[in-house]
Amino acid sequence: RNDGVDTNNNAEPDFLWFGTTERMKESTCLFYHTLQVRPLKRIPKARVMDCPTTSWWTEEHREEVKRREPADYAVWRTANAILDARVIKMREDIRRTLEDEEGLAPKVRDQYRALVDAGCLE
Repeated sequence: RNDGVDTNNNAEPDFLWFGTTERMKESTCLFYHTLQVRPLKRIPKARVMDCPTTSWWTEEHREEVKRREPADYAVWRTANAILDARVIKMREDIRRTLEDEEGLAPKVRDQYRALVDAGCLE
């Protein structure tokens, strides 16, 4: 079944979502960690649009968006809260897994070290 109905009482939905444009580094780290693939040395830019972040927003800008687009703003805040929780969980997993590097299979150790080297704990 792929109609979005959970017949197995799974805790997670049947789709994947990784992050927001404004938090691309954390989002890509979560992507690599979730799919258990080594991070790329550089993020490909061929199909990536330059999207302005919201770091330049003033409180007035934020209030204007909340007033004009309350549903969009609510989705954005919820997405960031979910991303926060998933990034915390990912970082805890990386730290916990690397506590005993000697006990890890080389492939697993290399995968987790690559996540650290890519800045996924920052």
